[in-house]
Amino acid sequence: MQFALLALVLLALLGVIQIGYMYSAKRDLQRIADLAALESVNGFKNASVCTDAQKAGTKSINAQWPPEITAKNKETQVECGYWTAKDGYKGNQQNNGVFNAARVTLVGQTLKLVPFTGNSEVMATATAALPPSDATATFSVGAGVVKLNDGLLNALLSSLLGTKINLSLADYQGLANSKVNLLWLTEALNLGAGSYDELLGTTVDLKTLLQASIQAAARSGESTADVGINALEKLLGLALPVDLNGLRLNLLKNGIQKGLLELGVDSNDPLAGLQANTSLLDILMVGLQVANKDSAISIPGTVLNLKPVADATVQVKIIEPPTIASGRAGIDKATGQYITKAHNGQIRALIKLKALTALSKDNNLLDLNLLLIHLKVSMPSTGALLELPVNLEVGSADARLEEIMCHVKASTHKARIGTKPGLAYISLADMPEAMTNTTQAWTNLKKDRFHLLDLRVEASALLDILKILDAPVKVMAKLDVPIENTNSYQLLEYEYAMDKPYSDQAAALTKTAGSRQQIGQSIGNALGKNLLDVELDTSGLKLLNIKLDFLTEILNGLVNNVVKIVGGLLPIVRVVLDPILALLDSVLGPLLQLLGVQIGYADVQLHDIACNPAQLVE
Repeated sequence: MQFALLALVLLALLGVIQIGYMYSAKRDLQRIADLAALESVNGFKNASVCTDAQKAGTKSINAQWPPEITAKNKETQVECGYWTAKDGYKGNQQNNGVFNAARVTLVGQTLKLVPFTGNSEVMATATAALPPSDATATFSVGAGVVKLNDGLLNALLSSLLGTKINLSLADYQGLANSKVNLLWLTEALNLGAGSYDELLGTTVDLKTLLQASIQAAARSGESTADVGINALEKLLGLALPVDLNGLRLNLLKNGIQKGLLELGVDSNDPLAGLQANTSLLDILMVGLQVANKDSAISIPGTVLNLKPVADATVQVKIIEPPTIASGRAGIDKATGQYITKAHNGQIRALIKLKALTALSKDNNLLDLNLLLIHLKVSMPSTGALLELPVNLEVGSADARLEEIMCHVKASTHKARIGTKPGLAYISLADMPEAMTNTTQAWTNLKKDRFHLLDLRVEASALLDILKILDAPVKVMAKLDVPIENTNSYQLLEYEYAMDKPYSDQAAALTKTAGSRQQIGQSIGNALGKNLLDVELDTSGLKLLNIKLDFLTEILNGLVNNVVKIVGGLLPIVRVVLDPILALLDSVLGPLLQLLGVQIGYADVQLHDIACNPAQLVE
């Protein structure tokens, strides 16, 4: 009896030890499965192929497998799939040809301390993923500097800062390639993470913002950071007529509030967008435009080297400043709206173009020799002056961050951005309210005809013996250039390599949506379609004190026959204007692009993609 009782106690102890051993073995397997799942996901060299992830996971399992547990090889597996917070893990499934998760299932046989008792198998599963909802990106539409050009950028900065700026192209490259983490920027501003509402209510003066940006860039460790920081410090050290301490701006944009950043608001994590980066150049250029939102920018005519044939001055009014957008991809479940969006600022511009024609006063635009009267229309003098008031308004283009795919290739992430170019208007007209009024729609603004040319009208009778008329006629004109626009979003795809300097891939990270149209070319095309609305001012016409009623009726009928006169006028105007309009595009076009004045298209620039490391999700 004593031995039997002792045996039962020993068996009970062995049973307890067996159970504890199995729990310990299961914990070991779970640890191995967790690490293998993380290694599998981090092992993706190409997210569309599972092989590399399986190799990485298997290698991790073999390196950690405990010798006291016998593996059930047929049930040990690494599987690739796709995971989302909404639907969980879907095995052997991809999203747009991409895996983002791996599941590891381990089954092992432990030692049996008590024979003939139950099953000693233990199993562990783990799922790791690169959650797409946690990845963030930073981009801008029309607000980024598409092509670095020290001359154009110096001209623009000189106008914005009110003094002559002379940075080198190397300085601008350093500014463009220096990364500024948005979270570090808020820390440098002594804001901390805070809450979204706190950041939304934060205003900062421009000088403090730029100094904080320098601190954030210095933390990045980028090789180009020193060049960009030195260039920005050089600007801050100048004696500027503009008080940067007095230029205050909101840190965030929301609704009608204008600001520097448009942070993607995810209801689950409103501050997710602060994980991404932008550059010192973007903060400088966009910050200056936002801070100067209530004043027009005058760009001196010397910037537009159209001499000796023409001269031009440019004035730009920023109605809605551009923004830098940062945040997560996709649609917010709570609002049904895209989380991260960007709007290119609405801008108006006035270009006063003056050109000397090469027309001679001997060039007759109209020469009608009738039996009773001889009528000639010509230029009053050689080298007439053409003055064209070119008015522009570019509406805000829209872009939205639709998808981010992490580790599509080795150290390479992918983003998809939907873009819709804004409406644009070009008018050749006198528009006195265009640069002062920011409340009325463009279509409601007053557009008067402008003085295009002076003509000379001569009339004689009786085989040119009797001269009855020699007087000036003003040609008044107006031209509205229609710019077509699509209502649909165009999908732009980007690949962002983490192992390459941004400067090496900047060109590939700028893409265009819509159809690129030049200002001068658009005006020339409209002239070619006879869209120029011409009216003659004949108030200076007077007969030379000759009372011949039948001649007066004939003369008035001929002079006011606008179709015939314009038929002779337009080809000569085109000959004069076409080369000037071409020069306008080559010189003025890139300058206005820096301000986001882009006709019929939108440039979208991806600045950064931040993907979190693999996480255990199940």
